[in-house]
Amino acid sequence: MVTDALAQLREVLDVVRTADSDVSEEALELRHDIGMLLLAHRRTAEPKEVVEPLYQDVVLISGPDGELAVENRRALAAIRLGLDNPGPEA
Repeated sequence: MVTDALAQLREVLDVVRTADSDVSEEALELRHDIGMLLLAHRRTAEPKEVVEPLYQDVVLISGPDGELAVENRRALAAIRLGLDNPGPEA
């Protein structure tokens, strides 16, 4: 089910990237959703690959204090904790 949701989100993101750009508001939201879905399922390496460049893009566009930047900064902190302290599911 998660795999299907990720595949669908990634397909929509590909369409948005083609039609608009990787840093359009819709693309940023989709990238965030993908990262959060990966993180919610206790994956750490995959969300880092999504959230880290997303955070850099959001900070470049909106600055470090925007809502999406703060959410992604917190997600990166959680990811780093997961990488430093992998649990039985990591």
